[in-house]
Amino acid sequence: MAHLTNPFGHLESSSGLPTFDRLAKISLESSTADYGIKASSAIASSWLSPIWKQLHYYFDVTNSYVVKKLQLLLVPFLFGGDWNQELDTEGLARSPRHNLHAPDLYIPLMSFITFVLLTGIHSGSKGEFSPEVLGLACSTSIIFMFLELLFVYAGFYFMQSSLPAFFDTLGYCGYKFVACVLNLGAKMTFGGEFYYPVFVYTGCMLGIFLTKTLKRYTDSFSEYVDVSTVTKHSFLYVVALIQFPIIFFLGFY
Repeated sequence: MAHLTNPFGHLESSSGLPTFDRLAKISLESSTADYGIKASSAIASSWLSPIWKQLHYYFDVTNSYVVKKLQLLLVPFLFGGDWNQELDTEGLARSPRHNLHAPDLYIPLMSFITFVLLTGIHSGSKGEFSPEVLGLACSTSIIFMFLELLFVYAGFYFMQSSLPAFFDTLGYCGYKFVACVLNLGAKMTFGGEFYYPVFVYTGCMLGIFLTKTLKRYTDSFSEYVDVSTVTKHSFLYVVALIQFPIIFFLGFY
């Protein structure tokens, strides 16, 4: 009888093809993977740390600040005096916690979320709710915010004034959602006929607030550019006036 041999016997030797046993030993606990994770974390920290510090400044608020800021937004004519930001001992603007006239992102963010949720509740009360309503309200608000940011920055740029920081401008433009919440709340509570007087009032108060607040930037013009007082005031009035069509359009949900 002929002796049968295994034709694949050479694969069983130590010099055969490699298996996946070694690959199984490579895990997140290895020194190479640990180094990669630490390196990635270090790179992410170097990028995100400055942004995180800025966001911490704009969210450094207290309950008393929120109450006073809402009063400043709703009845700005009661607050006289200097509307410039207070500076610390190092000459830097103090955080909202210590400075009523400093911009923050807490009130704009909370009012934006409240406005979107109220939009869904209002649609549900009419039997027209769908997830698309929330998405439409959110995306429409963001688009208007983006367009307004471009307009404000373009105005400051062409007048050669000092440009406000991005988060400053984002906060100023985001305060309009306080007016949107009040307008929509009045419409839901008292009916559609109450929407228009509340809309006119909140629009006027928001315009006064922005005119007084942004004046600190329009007063900082380049000494090489001759910009008249009329031009400065006209730009502030236009910024105030465009709040009316924005908050009016956002109220139609």
